[in-house]
Amino acid sequence: MMHLTDASGLAEQVLAEPLRGLGVEDARRVLLRVAARSMLQDAPGAAPYEWTHCLTLPQAVLAVVELGASPDIAVAVAATYVLGFRAVHGRVRLDAVHRPAPGTDAGRAWAAVLAGDDDEVVADLAGFGALHPDAHVAKYTLACFDAAAADPEARHLFLAAAAHLHEWWRRKELRPAG
Repeated sequence: MMHLTDASGLAEQVLAEPLRGLGVEDARRVLLRVAARSMLQDAPGAAPYEWTHCLTLPQAVLAVVELGASPDIAVAVAATYVLGFRAVHGRVRLDAVHRPAPGTDAGRAWAAVLAGDDDEVVADLAGFGALHPDAHVAKYTLACFDAAAADPEARHLFLAAAAHLHEWWRRKELRPAG
């Protein structure tokens, strides 16, 4: 998917101008917010693998800058990951002011963070992520915690995205097999 995004010229066509002069911190903020919004707003069937990877892969690439990777290359690769996932799996135009519905786990997490009362939400997310049999849940939950720590202004967005993934799995586990 990423090779196709790059080899087709899509990455160059779409990303060349927006990435010009974009530093790692700004890229982290923009790209990871897009990834979290994708989890919250887009195709629910893509939640467990595509939207989890849309956040975790660019986050990992941007983190290796601290170990000596080229910042410009890391930003370009991270942006290509997000573009690739959005191009292949995106079904809606993301809304930057979208709020999850109040009756959902994501809506409750969002509201708790904004109210400054998210200790219980964090504990619930950590527990579910740590105990879930699919490793993507643990990886994504930790990635959301890391993204929230790096971008406190969007903490509500990242914790809501983790809660949304958890709710997706809870619903799946309640459906009858077959």
